[in-house]
Amino acid sequence: MGERKFLILNFNKMENQIKNQLMPDEKIIWEGKPDKKSFLFMGPSWFIIPFTFLWFGFALFWEITAWASGAPVFFLLFGGLFVAMGFYITIGRFFVASREYDNLYYVLTDKRAVIQQGISNLEFQSVDLKKLSDIELHFKSLTSLKVFSR
Repeated sequence: MGERKFLILNFNKMENQIKNQLMPDEKIIWEGKPDKKSFLFMGPSWFIIPFTFLWFGFALFWEITAWASGAPVFFLLFGGLFVAMGFYITIGRFFVASREYDNLYYVLTDKRAVIQQGISNLEFQSVDLKKLSDIELHFKSLTSLKVFSR
């Protein structure tokens, strides 16, 4: 029972899908997911936010100026790419991270650790506990789980 991956296409809320991946003789020791705030605003997110507003603001300024001055279509399309990127890094990434968080779920059984994750497709990863040498769980402002294999 090494590492296994499965793909399931399902757009409903899928927290309990992970339990379908468990063997009949497995006993759940722990299950859960990280705090949503710490998941959405991980590490460098706080430092990136001012840059994203500058990027998006300048891209919008470029696009509006190009449109108002009657610039050729090429300039509008070129600026549109930067507006789209700015929108994603400023706002869109939070929608993607929220969707990813909705599908994230951990289960620790007496035999293995199983992780469910994905944005539109669910992916299940499984690690046999006998193959792990060390597991650390830290409770801080950002909870982290470190798994070391032999």
